[in-house]
Amino acid sequence: MSKLYSGLALIICLALVFSSTELWKTRQELQQVLSANRRLRVTLGELTAALAAKDEQIERLLRSPCQTPERRTATSSRKSQDTPPVTAASGRTKSDGL
Repeated sequence: MSKLYSGLALIICLALVFSSTELWKTRQELQQVLSANRRLRVTLGELTAALAAKDEQIERLLRSPCQTPERRTATSSRKSQDTPPVTAASGRTKSDGL
C-alpha cells in the first residue's frame, strides 16, 4: 500500500506541476491580450476624437459664407442619400424595420 500511495502522490504532484505551468502560460497570454486591448481602446478613442474634429470642421465649412446656395443644397442632398445609421445592438439599419 505504501508504494501505491507514493505512486499516487507522485502522479498528483506531477499533475499539479503540469497544470500550474499551463495556468501560468494561459495567464501570460491573457495579460498580453489585455495589454493589446488597452492599446486598441486608446487608439480607437484617438480616432473617434479625430473623426469628431473632422466632422465639426466639415460642418463649419458647410456653414461658411463662401458656400453658394447651389453647393449647400447639393451637399445636403448628398448627405441624405447616405446609408442609414446602423444600431449598435443588432447590426441592422433603421430602415430594416427596427
